Amino acid sequence: MSWSSIKRLTNEMTNIEESSTKTIPNETHYIVKVSLEEKSISFSETIEKKTYTSQFTNLRDVVVEILKTDGVLAIYHNQTTVLLFFPAAEQLSHQYSGNHHKIVSKYSNLFATRLVSQNSKLIPQQPIPQLTVSIIEFASKIQSITYLGWTIFKHIKNHMKILSGNTINDSLLNFRTDKELCDILLENGVDWKKLSPEEKYGSICKVCRPNKVSKGSTETKIEVLSEMIDARENKKYINFIFS
Repeated sequence: MSWSSIKRLTNEMTNIEESSTKTIPNETHYIVKVSLEEKSISFSETIEKKTYTSQFTNLRDVVVEILKTDGVLAIYHNQTTVLLFFPAAEQLSHQYSGNHHKIVSKYSNLFATRLVSQNSKLIPQQPIPQLTVSIIEFASKIQSITYLGWTIFKHIKNHMKILSGNTINDSLLNFRTDKELCDILLENGVDWKKLSPEEKYGSICKVCRPNKVSKGSTETKIEVLSEMIDARENKKYINFIFS
């Protein structure tokens, strides 16, 4: 093969690689979604409540650790989903210039490494659940708030299924009232009303960098909000996330 042919082939293959790489525009908000294999957290004879609680605490610690250096907001739901939120880059570009592949690789490695490290201390020999990492882009603040609310709603329904030992199925979720679902949970030994807001709704964690905390403080702080997002109060959530 001649040098000109090699060069032509190289350019063609490079163009194919580059066209396969999606990038996030600077004016776009985005979320890094980390989903964990759900079957690893279902209640069964071999998985007790204390193990479930330990895994929940484990994931929370991992989220807070990552949030202190990456992102401005995270929402986590027990052991199923983590969302790291990044607002539009008004002055600088997004990390890795918004390259999807590089961002996904980064957070896959971060979560896998930290979960392995944490789980080996808290739950010896407990298998690490499979991670799926993806990126969702949003054109507006309202769109991103709507997505967060929809995610919390899905989490509540899925959490009810898990707590009921799968007595509550998709059909019941679609056709039973909230009161009826809570009654089914109570029959299975779970009083939904007594669960903490964090366990019901997950938590939206906002990082507060040193330049935004009290004067003279150098500590990065985390503000936490645990509630169902009300679409009628979008302004409240926009202020919480973007202020």
